[in-house]
Amino acid sequence: MKLLPETSSSSVPLARQGYALIMVMILSGASLLVLGAALNWAAGSAQQSKRAIEFSNGAAASEAAVEQVVSKMSRDYFEQGEDYVDNQASKYRKQTPSSKEDAIWANYQFSNLTDSKNRISVNRLNAWNYRDVPGKYGGLKGYSTTYQVGCQARELSVEASRVVTTSQEFSLLSIPICNYGIFYFMDLEICPSTAMTFSGPVHANGNIYLEPQSELLFKGNVTASGKILQQGSPLDPVHRKSGKVVFQMEADGGCKTLSMPLGTSNVPDQLRALVEIPPAKESSSSALGEQRYYNRADLVVLIYDDRVEATSGLYNRFRTKVTYLESAGILRITGTMFDKRQNLTARLTEFDVAKFLENYNSLCWTLGRRPELIYLADLRAQDTRNFAAIRLINGQTLPYSGLTLATPNPIYLKGDYNVVPGMAGTANTSYSARAALVCDAITILSPTWDDKNDGKSLKNRRAVDVTVNAVVMSGIVPTRKGYYSGGVENFFRYLEDWSEATFTFNGSIVALFDSRIAAAPWGATGDIYEPPKRRNWVYDENLTREERLPAGTPELRCTCRGKLNVVLTDGTNRRL
Repeated sequence: MKLLPETSSSSVPLARQGYALIMVMILSGASLLVLGAALNWAAGSAQQSKRAIEFSNGAAASEAAVEQVVSKMSRDYFEQGEDYVDNQASKYRKQTPSSKEDAIWANYQFSNLTDSKNRISVNRLNAWNYRDVPGKYGGLKGYSTTYQVGCQARELSVEASRVVTTSQEFSLLSIPICNYGIFYFMDLEICPSTAMTFSGPVHANGNIYLEPQSELLFKGNVTASGKILQQGSPLDPVHRKSGKVVFQMEADGGCKTLSMPLGTSNVPDQLRALVEIPPAKESSSSALGEQRYYNRADLVVLIYDDRVEATSGLYNRFRTKVTYLESAGILRITGTMFDKRQNLTARLTEFDVAKFLENYNSLCWTLGRRPELIYLADLRAQDTRNFAAIRLINGQTLPYSGLTLATPNPIYLKGDYNVVPGMAGTANTSYSARAALVCDAITILSPTWDDKNDGKSLKNRRAVDVTVNAVVMSGIVPTRKGYYSGGVENFFRYLEDWSEATFTFNGSIVALFDSRIAAAPWGATGDIYEPPKRRNWVYDENLTREERLPAGTPELRCTCRGKLNVVLTDGTNRRL
């Protein structure tokens, strides 16, 4: 038998040995590739992490530089106005972060967008003009200008060529308050018993409470600094069956608080100063002094218990006396009427607009200018049985240049106001004058009102249709424990039975403060009025036109910021 030879490792075929070697080499190569890739990834990751840290640090520094200047410009605008900001541009450009403010800024080199050291770019992009207001809520117009603020920041401890550039556009805005169909500086309530429609933007610097008993339709944007709530105020004692609320455009809470430049907070007590006579020591050039109607008036009329003083305004230091207002029949200071809501007698100063118009040319000659803004204050002593008030009569036609009447007293407005013949009861204000009424409270009296019936039952006080075309800025009696404010639906007060009459209003409504003189709450006593059968209220779109703004229209100042742009570059504007 033939024996097979013994085998050993050295006897494995050469082909198999070569295959194993190749596999080892392939695996080793793959391992080296993986290791190289891992090392490369680690190096790249470290580089990316380093770049991210550089970007984060540089972005924080450059953003801080931009924010410092934007905040300073915003504060100056609110306090001093747009002209002041424009004149201070060269100073803003020097306001780079300093190590005196914080030691960390010593680690950075700041420059403007053209690489000038220790400078910030502050570029005005357009002139101060009346235009559409930028932002989310369309339909508003106002005065505005836009600036670009930019800064480059380089961390001194890192690669010298790497810089972070931050830039932002932001606009300074001045919005005439009558660009809003309704504007409340406090909580706003709308809880009508019948269907109502509101056109034009609506804003409240507080909460908005909506609890209509029928459909409530908003055709414009509705905004609030607080919340928009479809319920009554927690202080409202009236319980209603809630109806439907329809928003055709935006309805947002948590929006910006819009403020007048008073140099103080826009709380009702401070806003009341707008219609008051300034104290002797107050500068007329102070923030508040510039906004007071007394200081802005062309004609100032003060009624005392024993005399009437009528003069020109601050524009010529009140030097010109006007002695014929009573003799011309423009003023009558003898009447009284009983106000059932107040349960007091109003001692009236009656202002006859028709007589004012008859004597308009004489007044222009006496004053040396058109009396477009009249400040009228009845300062006669009051007691627990009466109060002083202004009553406007024969106001269907106003001077072609318009009329603003401001008073710290309540106003009773009798009959149509600023209505072109044939346009009563319509929304056509094409040929109406620019007009504003500013007062403690406003009560609408129809042409049939007779003082002889002021204390009688409602059947003796039946109203007929009235149309008013104006901006109306007034006080209200807010909702308090036990009383509802009456809501926007009762912003205009009534003393008649309007159940068969229509009240047409074309204009803008502004609630400024708490009424101090006509301060009786809504609904405190019965037999005062029946609400209008129809409230035809329309925002007057003419109020968005600069030339149609009433004399003395207050401004709301705010700012609008654009997107913040932040870029890391290598010094040649190439992004990294």
